[in-house]
Amino acid sequence: PLAEGLGKVDPTGRVPVNRDLSLHGHPEVFVVGDMAALDGVPGVAYAATQQGRHAARTIRRRLAGREPKAFRYVDRGLRLVIGRRVVSGGTPLKELSSTAPRTPVTI
Repeated sequence: PLAEGLGKVDPTGRVPVNRDLSLHGHPEVFVVGDMAALDGVPGVAYAATQQGRHAARTIRRRLAGREPKAFRYVDRGLRLVIGRRVVSGGTPLKELSSTAPRTPVTI
């Protein structure tokens, strides 16, 4: 319902935004995260974090009288967290190599 209140939504319920993540016709409104529809940007947490930072930088740029920049998503890969006994996804650690790292790994 919130997305629909912002205007047109795409078939997945996401709101089309400008390249700087502002709402079409409302440069003072920013849409970020999995509610923002922007080609090539998935609805994942890493993208949402990057979008939030970009929106904050854009607001600062506008307050300083500078032009906003287009958002650029940087795909940093998938993150796999290996715990004490299982890895993300529920695989028992004993099924992995005994040399498996015990810290988060970006793949």
